[in-house]
Amino acid sequence: QVGLGNCLLALRKDKEARPYFLQATESRDADVLAGAYNGLGDVALTDARALKDAKQLPEAKAKLENEAILHYLRVSLKYRTGVTDNTIVLRAMENQAAVFIALFDMSGGKDCEAADRACRTYAELVRMLPEGSAASFVFLRLRDGFLVQELPFAIELKDFQVEYHATGQPKSFVSQVRIHDKEYL
Repeated sequence: QVGLGNCLLALRKDKEARPYFLQATESRDADVLAGAYNGLGDVALTDARALKDAKQLPEAKAKLENEAILHYLRVSLKYRTGVTDNTIVLRAMENQAAVFIALFDMSGGKDCEAADRACRTYAELVRMLPEGSAASFVFLRLRDGFLVQELPFAIELKDFQVEYHATGQPKSFVSQVRIHDKEYL
């Protein structure tokens, strides 16, 4: 059911995808449930974007706050440890951060709590990325926080090593990375 829902989402048929995701929520399998709730979050996010484009900002905000974020949080919190492959959790966290950014933008840049939640979600997402995975954004430290900057390329972490002083404090960090053109990911 999740696969059919995702195919329909890819075809931009989000209204038709929703019943497949809802049916999949009856499963007892953590991977299926994570996929179903992530799909429902994607449907809500798509709906919210359409409402925003139609200048229905209160309805778009409600859709983000009452549906999209709750589905993504369910995946990133409840199913984080129960899934066999955490790719779906990472995707939910990325979309969760996108919801917080959308809420910040919809507030005219006034909802600093949404911006902070987006940064914290991205930071947690980066910490969860396993070696061999890639990211196409970077955190830039500013005086009052962080700026999430999209990159025109992706950086893949091949290996990461830490050398420590006798006191236990980190002495050096060594990373082996590979740069990918985003078009080839």
